Amino acid sequence: MRRELDEGAYRALARSSPWLWSTLRFTHEERWPDGAAGGRERPVRAWLRRPDRLRVEHRDTGEVLSIVHEEPRGGMWLTSDGGAPRPPLLATDTRPAVRPDGLV
Repeated sequence: MRRELDEGAYRALARSSPWLWSTLRFTHEERWPDGAAGGRERPVRAWLRRPDRLRVEHRDTGEVLSIVHEEPRGGMWLTSDGGAPRPPLLATDTRPAVRPDGLV
């Protein structure tokens, strides 16, 4: 069943994303430019895994085009006395208030 989302529901779905999934697999059916291959364009399949990994491969051949693993970045707590370094905050570290439909 397909349901159209109004603006508020779409925004709630986007806000909810960190709590709804940790791995996303998608296929780009059009052509994705591949700068490393001399400007050729390729259809791709990709996996995004939170908090720090992305794998992109050629959709038809399975050839790995890119693997990105980045360490999560820290931040600062802003306080009246200037702030303090803190480790990255992950979705699993918090429990947000949810709407009746389960979205944030």
